[in-house]
Amino acid sequence: MKLARLRALVGPWMRAKPSEDTPAAASGAPEPSAMAPAAPRRGARAPLPPWSPERIALLDRLCGESHPLPGGREEVLRLVRPLRLKDAHTLLLLGAGTGDAARVITQTTGCWVSGFEQEPALVSVAVRRSAEAGLAKKAAIEPWQPSAPKFRAGFFDHALALCALRGAPAEPMLAALADAIKLSGQLVMVDLVADQALPTEDHDVAAWLRLEVQGGALPREADITRTLTQLGFDVRVSEDISAPYQTHALAAWREAVAPLALTPPDPTQAAVLVAEAERWLLRIRLLRTGRLRLIRWHAML
Repeated sequence: MKLARLRALVGPWMRAKPSEDTPAAASGAPEPSAMAPAAPRRGARAPLPPWSPERIALLDRLCGESHPLPGGREEVLRLVRPLRLKDAHTLLLLGAGTGDAARVITQTTGCWVSGFEQEPALVSVAVRRSAEAGLAKKAAIEPWQPSAPKFRAGFFDHALALCALRGAPAEPMLAALADAIKLSGQLVMVDLVADQALPTEDHDVAAWLRLEVQGGALPREADITRTLTQLGFDVRVSEDISAPYQTHALAAWREAVAPLALTPPDPTQAAVLVAEAERWLLRIRLLRTGRLRLIRWHAML
């Protein structure tokens, strides 16, 4: 995927610099040329929260039911296909986001999904949406803490983890998943890895880490595979899915911004659009250069 194509999609808003007295300027969205936010001005409006309704609405358009990954319903169902889920199964979904993936899975397969999400704002949205869909119990969403992961021991038939690490140590999370899955259960996991230490002096790396990684360092693919093996998993698949991710991302942005040609965003929406585009551009640039890779694991106990 050419980064220039994604830049062209969001170019009109990335080139427009909102005035300092607009909500866009006060939203905390970094300017494209320098990812560091400006110092707050006296009397400026409060910045938008990291998970504002405007950002969640944008990610709904970009990811649909597959949040936090682009690709929509088809991508979610592709990831869980090896699990052969049935209505009697229980699935632990880690990195549930707004809960749309949990609802798609249970509506399609009939299985019971227990989703876990670490962002409180996303948990609130997910709980409300599951209740509105009549799936408060069958697609339940709860908070979890990467620093102290703990799930119901030996309860789940299978597990799906979607970019749940976000810089947290991998071993505690993987151990908690191994403890939660029944014997003969399966795990599908998707996450970012960096096989070489990321050079923090690099502008793109430093900016991406500040925006998306909550702490610590990204794991290496080999370290995840080795830890899974040590925990008793038989790792059947370790697949680099960086290329299809980039294809899905471009398609998602094209679809998301197309309506804006007829109905331009207001200043707040434009600021959120620019900030999110910067996150995705940085992530894709690092994937394209190989500094980051997106890996899918399929393992069995």
